[in-house]
Amino acid sequence: MGKIIDLTNKRFGKLVVAEFSHKDKFNKAHWMCRCDCGVKKIIGGQPLRTGDTKSCGCYHIEVNKSLEVREKISKALKGRFCGKNNPMYGKMSVNNPARRPDVRKKISESKKGNNNPSKRASVRKKISESRIGRFSGKNHPNWKGGISLYTDKLRASLEYKEWRKSVFSRDMYTCKKCNMSKSGKLTAHHIESLNNNHDLACDIENGITMCKHCHTEFHNRYGYGRNDINQLNHFMSN
Repeated sequence: MGKIIDLTNKRFGKLVVAEFSHKDKFNKAHWMCRCDCGVKKIIGGQPLRTGDTKSCGCYHIEVNKSLEVREKISKALKGRFCGKNNPMYGKMSVNNPARRPDVRKKISESKKGNNNPSKRASVRKKISESRIGRFSGKNHPNWKGGISLYTDKLRASLEYKEWRKSVFSRDMYTCKKCNMSKSGKLTAHHIESLNNNHDLACDIENGITMCKHCHTEFHNRYGYGRNDINQLNHFMSN
């Protein structure tokens, strides 16, 4: 594991690094930067050092809005892809079978009425009947033991939304793993899984705030379903 290069207070173009933010799943450091225009943005350390990122995006907006630059681009492209300069020149003529009127007419007629098998009522009925129950229940590749319907109803309920809000409020809207507090990137994790603990679904003591990155990392390690407090303690300490 490489040592993090401290970029605090260093300038990269219009950006000044304010503080360290977090590491991503590839162990790459990300930094909270302040742009000269006043915008704060989290940016990876590598694009900062290589010069790929020099602003929050405002520099490109200013350049694109410049009439002088737009006129130069327009003049540079004028006539560049016209006539023989067009890479498709001569390739879309009548020599292409798909462009011949007689071929196009045959293709059009083949798609009309009963000439197209997929349009026939009898064929469509057979296709429909053949798919009934084919991917339902245990036959579906995403089958997880029959809890999907329950969890979908739960997450749509007012009680669940209030539980989620209470967990965030108790944890000060901060990920308990990495201390990130970005709005819109937090999730309420059930300590004891729902598949065998329905009675704890909306128990605030059974919830903990995580950012989406940490939540995904947790389930990548321990899987989905039958999670418990021991797994959480191990995850938080490592």
